[in-house]
Order: sequence, then C-alpha cells, then structure tokens
Amino acid sequence: VDDGGFIEVNDHLQSLSHPFVFAAGDAASMVSHSRPKSGVYAVRQGKPLSENLVRYATGRRLVSYRPQKRALALLYSGDGCAIASRDKLFLQGRWVWEWKHRIDQAFLHKYGKFPEPGASLKLAPGITDKDTARSLRAQAMRCTGCGAKVGAGTLHGVLQGLPIHPQEDVLSQNGVEDAALIRLDDQRTLMQSVDLLPAMINDPWLFARIATNHCLSDIYAMGCDPHSALAVVGIPFASRRFMSENLNELMAGAAEELRRHRTMLIGGHSTETPQLLFGLSVNGFLMSRKVLHKSHLQPGDVLILTKSLGTGTLLAADNRYRAAGDWMTSAINTMLQSGREAAACLREHDASACTDITGFGLAGHLLEMLQPRGLGAELTLDHLPALEGALECLKAGIFSSLHEDNRTAELAIAGAEAFRQHGRYHLLFDPQTAGGLLAGVPAANAPGCLAALHQLGYHNAAIIGRVTAAPVDASISLI
Repeated sequence: VDDGGFIEVNDHLQSLSHPFVFAAGDAASMVSHSRPKSGVYAVRQGKPLSENLVRYATGRRLVSYRPQKRALALLYSGDGCAIASRDKLFLQGRWVWEWKHRIDQAFLHKYGKFPEPGASLKLAPGITDKDTARSLRAQAMRCTGCGAKVGAGTLHGVLQGLPIHPQEDVLSQNGVEDAALIRLDDQRTLMQSVDLLPAMINDPWLFARIATNHCLSDIYAMGCDPHSALAVVGIPFASRRFMSENLNELMAGAAEELRRHRTMLIGGHSTETPQLLFGLSVNGFLMSRKVLHKSHLQPGDVLILTKSLGTGTLLAADNRYRAAGDWMTSAINTMLQSGREAAACLREHDASACTDITGFGLAGHLLEMLQPRGLGAELTLDHLPALEGALECLKAGIFSSLHEDNRTAELAIAGAEAFRQHGRYHLLFDPQTAGGLLAGVPAANAPGCLAALHQLGYHNAAIIGRVTAAPVDASISLI
C-alpha cells in the first residue's frame, strides 16, 4: 500500500506485491498514473478489471488500462444546485444538478433493469466466440425452485417416445400419478417419488427445508405418509471449508424437516454442480388405506385448494430486487407449511382425487386430473387465493421463466381471451414451489372440509370451483 493506505497497482490493476490481488476505484492507487479518487475513473476501470480477473485465472496475458487525462467532475452543493468542472472551466446552477441526476439515474438503471424471463437464446451456425459471449450475456434470467422445471409439452413429448417394459407389480404405468405405485404383497404397496430443485434463496438451511417439504408433497397428495428418503445434493465447487459448511447447513435443514415429518434419511448422493441443488427420492408404504389417485375426480365434486398461489412470480420478482421483504416472508412461510395435516383432512372428508400444485401451475395440474376421464371444471377466478404481493407482481408483468410454457394450458380454457385482463387470470399458470394440494371433495362434505382446513392453520384454503361434464370445446371454463 502507499502512504495513504491505498493498494498500489500496476497498469493491469494488479497488486505490486501480491499478483493474485486486483484492485480498482477508490481502494487503489495506480503507481504510473496518478488520478483523483473519482467515480469517473472507478467506473471505467470496471471492464479491464473484469477481463483481467478471468485472464489471470486462465493463465493468459493481461490487458492494460490507461486512464483518461481529464474528466468532468460534478459536485452537488447541497442547495439544489451542483458545480461542474473540467480543466479550467467551471459551471454552476440547478440545471447542473438535474444533469448530474440524469447521469446517475441512467447508470443505476442498468443494474436494476434485468432481462425478462423466457427470452430464447438465438445462435446461428458459424458464430464466433465473441458472438456467443454476446448472446449469452443477452440470455434472460432463468427462475429457480419449481420454476426451473422442464415445460410440460417438452416433458410429455419425450416421455411418450420412451420404450415401456411393463412389470406386473407396477401399478402406475400410465405416468400420470404424482408417485409410482409398486405392489409388494397383498397387504402393502410401495409408493415412490423424486424431486430436485435449484436453490431459490441463498440460505442453504432454509432452502433445504423448503425443498424437503416440496419433495414430500407428492406422497401426501396420494394419501400416504412418507417413510424414508434418499437425498440428492449438488454443491458448487469452492474451498473444502466452504463446501463443508454449505453441505452441513443444507443437510441440517433437510434433517430438521424430515424429523418433523417422521421420515428417515437412509442415504443419498452428492456431486459438484454450478449451483446449489437439493432433492429427495421419497418412499411411502400404503397398507389398507385408499390411494388418492390424481385422475379419480367425480362430476359434482367441489375443488378445494389448500394454499395461496403466487410463489413463481414472487421468486422471479425477488431475483430482480422488486419484491417487498414482507411479501417474501409470507411466501417462505407458506412454502414451509406442510401438506401432512391437509392431506389427512381431505381423506377424512372422502376426497375422491388429489394432486399437489407445483411447476405446471394450477391449470396444468388440474388438466392432468380432468383429461384422463374426459371431465371438465368450472373455476371462479375471484376465489383463487393469492399470496401477498403476487397480484402486484403479475400486474407489473413479472412472470416466472416457466410461465409461458405453462400458458399452453390456455388451449383447454373456454373463451380464455375474455379473461386475460382479470387480475387473477395469470395465477392459473404460475409455477408453485411447495404449493398446496388440490382435491375434489363431494359437495356435501366441502363446507365441513374447508372449515376443518382453516382450523388446522390453512387459513387461505378456498373452494375454487367444481367438476363438471367436459364441455365440447374445452376442459376448463371460467367465471
């Protein structure tokens, strides 16, 4: 460091004494170019600094930075005016402050306006590395959590083309159920499901709790209690200490949630990945209890949803620093709410069918329930429960990157164009992480079931519609 305590750097912005250290802006002093501690120079050092960090890490020749000799200085004077100076020219006035303010706001705007999700990455044959880098930088932000799920159309198209080797003891060979069913003997059926999520928040312990709750949901949706689980973990590469800390926090969160659900962790697998991942393969054993099949809805059933919608849009907004803190607190608390008591309540009130609302959104998962039996549903948009802040985010056009894929379900909605301006319409396609259960309950039992859910703490549970005979032109009608 120099006499003032600033890091001395060369023309590569590289420490003179520690070549693996780089510094720029007010923290540094260039030994060959003395310049004022000004934001003008700091900003322009950003690009060569970024370039040299990559070049040093990859063993390539470093680039040099030559600061400009003169720069415009704008100084706020505290009275609604500002002073502009360059060389021997000085100007003062309110208009100078307004000019400075516009420059500052334009600079900050670049760091607050993110690419919209869902933009496609367009590459052409014969492109250069520079073109590739530019295209990658233009690629829109992708969502995490269940918003990172592969779209339903892509998934179903691939699965339909796979060869099937039937086994007599596999009871769920159509692939539409939330979990696989394997008959063990006359008394027991093994239920298995698997889920894997990329981290949607930067707290490994909290993320693991949410992901664990999400992974257990498929078992509860089919009327079973989880018995044991195998963990799948992806940890970003770092020093051994940091990887150990991340893994410890992640597994501590998972263990806490599994203990709450009386589920044993019996093993798993870990690997290095570009981002933090966590998932579970969950086992459950069904004895004499009735399976809640996804596709066993009955005409006249009332549709009950146990949790509010909106985690997809809220997580997308949070990634862009546009979600209020209390919105995210509410969303996280909802994602941490277990479906165990809700599933038991639905069974007690003779639910005919059930599923959990996750990546494909309410409309997508409802269609999975309706189409195998050729049924329809009538939904009341005003009755769809929404998380705090979700409607504001949707109105602002903040959608999960999976939202557009989920909107293919619009083809099964009668007169969809007439409802697109409704404030809750886009909740139909919002992907949910650790979402609620959707069940068909006999009409006579529905009021008692809803009241019981509210008493159990599912305060936003709601009756959102009813099951009908399928209309000729669509499966879902809206009112």
